[in-house]
Amino acid sequence: MRILILLAFATTFVFGPQILSSTDAVAQQRSKTECTVREGVEFYRQRNYGQALRCWEETARHGNSAAQFNIARMYALGEGVPFNKMEAYKWMTIASRAGRPEATKALTSIKKNMSPEEIAEAESRIRRFYTEGRR
Repeated sequence: MRILILLAFATTFVFGPQILSSTDAVAQQRSKTECTVREGVEFYRQRNYGQALRCWEETARHGNSAAQFNIARMYALGEGVPFNKMEAYKWMTIASRAGRPEATKALTSIKKNMSPEEIAEAESRIRRFYTEGRR
């Protein structure tokens, strides 16, 4: 299961960086958060996954698709967080809906490895994200 998810990300590693930053959104979010998406990328590169996640969480909740994608990737690969298909699906769906094309591609791969019950739970988490203050 993890192998399929890893394969979905492998092509991006070959052709470009998987962890994304968004300069326009970073500039907008700078005043709202203590840490930017770009700073999160630097923490990630240093394998400081916990700090990277903290940098991305707030901007992701404010709609930054790069941060949303990065969080989804962490859950899909179990980097700094426990491997969790439902959280990966949740964040990848949110990033996809925010216009992140690589999230749409990765979402297909993640969904193939989920049961209908897991998808239903993930969809429930997505609804809560949008209705309960993006948590």
